[in-house]
Amino acid sequence: MYLCGGSLGLSRLMLDEHDQDAILEYDEREIQEHFREFYVDAIEEFQKAGKIVQFKVSCNHEVHLRGNVYVQYSSEEECAAAYKMFNGRWYAQRQLSCELCPVQKWKTAICGK
Repeated sequence: MYLCGGSLGLSRLMLDEHDQDAILEYDEREIQEHFREFYVDAIEEFQKAGKIVQFKVSCNHEVHLRGNVYVQYSSEEECAAAYKMFNGRWYAQRQLSCELCPVQKWKTAICGK
C-alpha cells in the first residue's frame, strides 16, 4: 500500500504550469540540488510514520502528475499512520492531499499504460 501525496515538491521548478518554458530558467545542476534538498527533507519526514520500502517522485510534464510523491511503507498500519500525519498538512506553501493507493506494480500505475 502506498501513500500518495499530490504536488509535494518540485513546485519551485515549475512555477507556472501553463508556461512550458519555465523549466528552462534552471540548469541541470540547480534542478538536481533542489531535488536532493527536497528528497532529504521529505524522507526524514516520511520516516516518522514508519519504515519506507519505496519512495518515488513523479517528474512528469503532465500537470496532474507533476511533483506527486508515492511512499510505500512496510505495513498498512504505517501507511495509515502516514495518511493521518500528512493529509491536510502544509508543505512548500501547498496543502497536501494524500490518498491510499493499492499499487501492485509500477508498470500498471504509469499514466497512459
